[in-house]
Amino acid sequence: MDLPKVGIVIVTYNTYKKTNACLNSLCNDNYPNKTIVHVDSASNNPDVIGDFEKRFTGKLNISFIYLKDNLGYGHACNIGAKELKECKYIVFLNNDVILEEGWLFPLVEEVEKDTSVAVVQPKILNRINKQLFDYAGGAGGFMDYFFYPFCRGRILFKVEKDNNQYDLKTDICWASGACMLVSRKVFEDMAGFDENYFMYVEENDLCLRIWNYGKRVRFIPDSRVYHEGCLTVSA
Repeated sequence: MDLPKVGIVIVTYNTYKKTNACLNSLCNDNYPNKTIVHVDSASNNPDVIGDFEKRFTGKLNISFIYLKDNLGYGHACNIGAKELKECKYIVFLNNDVILEEGWLFPLVEEVEKDTSVAVVQPKILNRINKQLFDYAGGAGGFMDYFFYPFCRGRILFKVEKDNNQYDLKTDICWASGACMLVSRKVFEDMAGFDENYFMYVEENDLCLRIWNYGKRVRFIPDSRVYHEGCLTVSA
Protein backbone atom coordinates (compact mmCIF):
# COMPACT_ATOMS: atom_id res chain seq x y z
CA MET A 1 0.00 0.00 0.00
CA ASP A 2 1.04 3.63 -0.49
CA LEU A 3 2.32 5.04 2.76
CA PRO A 4 1.32 8.61 3.65
CA LYS A 5 4.02 11.23 3.74
CA VAL A 6 5.30 12.05 7.21
CA GLY A 7 7.24 15.17 8.15
CA ILE A 8 9.61 15.16 11.11
CA VAL A 9 10.51 18.37 12.96
CA ILE A 10 13.68 18.37 15.06
CA VAL A 11 14.71 21.45 17.06
CA THR A 12 18.29 21.94 18.24
CA TYR A 13 19.65 24.40 20.73
CA ASN A 14 23.41 23.80 21.21
CA THR A 15 23.24 20.03 21.92
CA TYR A 16 25.04 19.09 18.73
CA LYS A 17 26.36 15.62 19.54
CA LYS A 18 22.89 14.35 20.47
CA THR A 19 21.42 15.83 17.30
CA ASN A 20 24.07 14.01 15.30
CA ALA A 21 23.13 10.69 16.94
CA CYS A 22 19.42 11.35 16.34
CA LEU A 23 19.96 12.07 12.65
CA ASN A 24 22.15 8.98 12.32
CA SER A 25 19.32 6.86 13.71
CA LEU A 26 16.98 8.42 11.14
CA CYS A 27 19.42 7.35 8.43
CA ASN A 28 18.85 3.76 9.58
CA ASP A 29 15.06 4.13 9.62
CA ASN A 30 13.20 2.20 6.93
CA TYR A 31 10.00 4.26 6.57
CA PRO A 32 10.30 5.35 2.93
CA ASN A 33 7.99 8.36 2.62
CA LYS A 34 9.30 10.94 5.08
CA THR A 35 10.95 14.34 5.07
CA ILE A 36 12.80 16.09 7.88
CA VAL A 37 13.03 19.72 8.88
CA HIS A 38 15.79 20.67 11.29
CA VAL A 39 15.29 23.98 13.08
CA ASP A 40 18.26 25.56 14.85
CA SER A 41 16.86 27.83 17.56
CA ALA A 42 19.64 30.47 17.56
CA SER A 43 22.38 28.19 18.89
CA ASN A 44 25.66 29.71 20.02
CA ASN A 45 27.62 28.05 17.22
CA PRO A 46 25.44 27.57 14.12
CA ASP A 47 28.50 26.58 12.05
CA VAL A 48 28.32 23.16 13.70
CA ILE A 49 24.76 22.76 12.43
CA GLY A 50 26.06 23.81 9.03
CA ASP A 51 28.33 20.76 9.17
CA PHE A 52 25.17 18.65 9.58
CA GLU A 53 23.95 19.99 6.26
CA LYS A 54 27.06 18.67 4.52
CA ARG A 55 26.94 15.36 6.37
CA PHE A 56 23.26 14.47 6.05
CA THR A 57 22.10 16.15 2.85
CA GLY A 58 21.90 13.27 0.40
CA LYS A 59 21.58 10.68 3.16
CA LEU A 60 18.26 12.11 4.33
CA ASN A 61 15.48 14.12 2.74
CA ILE A 62 16.24 17.00 5.07
CA SER A 63 16.15 20.80 5.08
CA PHE A 64 17.62 23.24 7.59
CA ILE A 65 16.20 26.41 9.10
CA TYR A 66 18.27 28.86 11.18
CA LEU A 67 16.38 31.15 13.55
CA LYS A 68 17.88 34.49 14.58
CA ASP A 69 16.26 34.40 18.02
CA ASN A 70 15.34 31.66 20.47
CA LEU A 71 11.64 32.27 21.04
CA GLY A 72 10.93 28.89 22.58
CA TYR A 73 10.45 25.27 21.62
CA GLY A 74 6.85 25.66 20.49
CA HIS A 75 7.75 28.60 18.24
CA ALA A 76 10.57 26.62 16.58
CA CYS A 77 8.27 23.61 16.07
CA ASN A 78 5.59 25.82 14.50
CA ILE A 79 8.17 27.27 12.11
CA GLY A 80 9.27 23.78 11.10
CA ALA A 81 5.70 22.54 10.67
CA LYS A 82 4.93 25.32 8.19
CA GLU A 83 7.46 23.74 5.81
CA LEU A 84 5.54 20.45 5.77
CA LYS A 85 2.33 21.38 3.96
CA GLU A 86 2.59 18.33 1.70
CA CYS A 87 2.71 15.91 4.65
CA LYS A 88 -0.34 14.16 6.09
CA TYR A 89 1.30 13.75 9.50
CA ILE A 90 3.99 15.56 11.48
CA VAL A 91 6.28 14.03 14.09
CA PHE A 92 7.72 16.38 16.69
CA LEU A 93 10.94 14.74 17.79
CA ASN A 94 13.41 15.84 20.48
CA ASN A 95 16.97 15.91 19.23
CA ASP A 96 18.18 13.56 21.99
CA VAL A 97 15.94 10.67 20.88
CA ILE A 98 17.27 7.50 19.27
CA LEU A 99 14.78 5.60 17.14
CA GLU A 100 14.29 1.85 17.01
CA GLU A 101 14.07 0.55 13.45
CA GLY A 102 10.45 0.37 12.31
CA TRP A 103 9.25 2.82 14.99
CA LEU A 104 7.17 4.91 12.58
CA PHE A 105 5.05 2.17 11.00
CA PRO A 106 2.83 1.39 14.05
CA LEU A 107 2.16 5.09 14.65
CA VAL A 108 1.10 5.71 11.06
CA GLU A 109 -0.95 2.51 11.00
CA GLU A 110 -2.98 3.62 14.02
CA VAL A 111 -3.92 7.06 12.71
CA GLU A 112 -4.61 5.69 9.24
CA LYS A 113 -7.09 3.06 10.43
CA ASP A 114 -8.91 5.29 12.95
CA THR A 115 -9.59 8.85 11.83
CA SER A 116 -10.86 9.78 15.30
CA VAL A 117 -7.22 9.59 16.51
CA ALA A 118 -5.20 12.74 15.82
CA VAL A 119 -2.15 12.20 18.06
CA VAL A 120 -0.13 9.09 18.89
CA GLN A 121 3.03 8.52 20.87
CA PRO A 122 5.35 5.51 21.06
CA LYS A 123 6.68 3.80 24.16
CA ILE A 124 9.55 6.10 25.22
CA LEU A 125 12.30 4.43 27.22
CA ASN A 126 15.36 5.85 28.93
CA ARG A 127 18.26 6.15 26.52
CA ILE A 128 20.87 5.37 29.19
CA ASN A 129 19.02 2.50 30.91
CA LYS A 130 16.65 0.97 28.39
CA GLN A 131 14.86 -1.07 31.06
CA LEU A 132 13.37 2.14 32.46
CA PHE A 133 10.69 4.43 31.13
CA ASP A 134 11.48 7.98 30.16
CA TYR A 135 11.06 10.45 33.01
CA ALA A 136 8.69 12.80 31.19
CA GLY A 137 5.84 10.54 30.15
CA GLY A 138 7.24 7.31 28.75
CA ALA A 139 3.74 5.95 28.19
CA GLY A 140 1.90 9.26 27.94
CA GLY A 141 -0.05 10.76 30.78
CA PHE A 142 -3.21 12.02 32.39
CA MET A 143 -4.33 15.14 34.25
CA ASP A 144 -6.37 15.69 37.40
CA TYR A 145 -9.25 18.14 37.79
CA PHE A 146 -6.77 20.97 38.38
CA PHE A 147 -4.88 20.07 35.15
CA TYR A 148 -1.89 18.74 37.09
CA PRO A 149 -0.15 16.27 34.75
CA PHE A 150 0.70 12.72 35.78
CA CYS A 151 3.09 10.46 33.83
CA ARG A 152 2.52 6.84 32.96
CA GLY A 153 5.92 5.30 33.65
CA ARG A 154 6.83 7.48 36.65
CA ILE A 155 5.38 7.82 40.15
CA LEU A 156 6.46 11.19 41.55
CA PHE A 157 10.28 11.02 41.37
CA LYS A 158 10.54 7.25 40.87
CA VAL A 159 10.81 6.07 37.27
CA GLU A 160 9.19 2.70 36.62
CA LYS A 161 10.92 -0.31 35.10
CA ASP A 162 9.31 -1.53 31.89
CA ASN A 163 7.67 -4.79 32.93
CA ASN A 164 5.16 -4.70 30.06
CA GLN A 165 2.62 -3.01 32.37
CA TYR A 166 1.77 -0.48 29.64
CA ASP A 167 1.80 -2.79 26.64
CA LEU A 168 -1.79 -2.17 25.57
CA LYS A 169 -2.87 0.53 23.18
CA THR A 170 -4.90 3.04 25.13
CA ASP A 171 -6.24 6.58 25.00
CA ILE A 172 -4.22 9.06 27.03
CA CYS A 173 -4.83 12.66 28.04
CA TRP A 174 -1.56 13.92 26.63
CA ALA A 175 1.36 12.61 24.57
CA SER A 176 4.99 13.34 25.33
CA GLY A 177 6.56 16.03 23.21
CA ALA A 178 9.76 13.98 23.09
CA CYS A 179 8.16 12.02 20.26
CA MET A 180 4.60 12.54 19.10
CA LEU A 181 2.89 12.14 15.73
CA VAL A 182 0.10 14.60 14.95
CA SER A 183 -2.34 14.95 12.07
CA ARG A 184 -1.08 17.98 10.15
CA LYS A 185 -4.61 19.17 9.41
CA VAL A 186 -5.64 18.99 13.07
CA PHE A 187 -2.39 20.69 14.12
CA GLU A 188 -3.13 23.54 11.74
CA ASP A 189 -6.75 23.72 12.91
CA MET A 190 -5.37 24.19 16.44
CA ALA A 191 -3.02 26.94 15.16
CA GLY A 192 -0.09 24.80 16.32
CA PHE A 193 1.61 24.99 19.68
CA ASP A 194 0.74 27.91 21.94
CA GLU A 195 3.93 29.98 21.87
CA ASN A 196 3.16 31.53 25.25
CA TYR A 197 4.74 28.35 26.64
CA PHE A 198 8.44 28.96 26.09
CA MET A 199 9.42 25.41 27.02
CA TYR A 200 7.51 22.49 28.59
CA VAL A 201 3.77 21.68 28.79
CA GLU A 202 3.14 22.98 25.26
CA GLU A 203 2.29 19.39 24.28
CA ASN A 204 -0.11 19.04 27.23
CA ASP A 205 -1.92 22.16 26.14
CA LEU A 206 -2.07 21.02 22.50
CA CYS A 207 -3.44 17.59 23.41
CA LEU A 208 -6.13 19.08 25.66
CA ARG A 209 -7.25 21.36 22.84
CA ILE A 210 -7.31 18.41 20.45
CA TRP A 211 -9.49 16.42 22.87
CA ASN A 212 -11.85 19.42 23.09
CA TYR A 213 -11.85 19.49 19.28
CA GLY A 214 -13.35 16.00 19.30
CA LYS A 215 -10.25 14.00 18.39
CA ARG A 216 -8.36 11.42 20.45
CA VAL A 217 -4.79 10.94 21.71
CA ARG A 218 -3.38 7.40 21.94
CA PHE A 219 -0.38 5.46 23.26
CA ILE A 220 1.05 2.86 20.86
CA PRO A 221 3.45 0.46 22.65
CA ASP A 222 4.47 -1.40 19.47
CA SER A 223 6.59 1.62 18.57
CA ARG A 224 9.67 2.22 20.74
CA VAL A 225 12.19 5.05 20.96
CA TYR A 226 14.84 6.08 23.52
CA HIS A 227 15.09 9.53 25.09
CA GLU A 228 17.91 11.00 27.17
CA GLY A 229 16.04 14.04 28.48
CA CYS A 230 16.81 17.40 30.10
CA LEU A 231 19.40 18.40 27.49
CA THR A 232 17.78 21.66 26.47
CA VAL A 233 17.64 22.81 30.08
CA SER A 234 21.31 22.00 30.65
CA ALA A 235 22.58 23.37 27.32
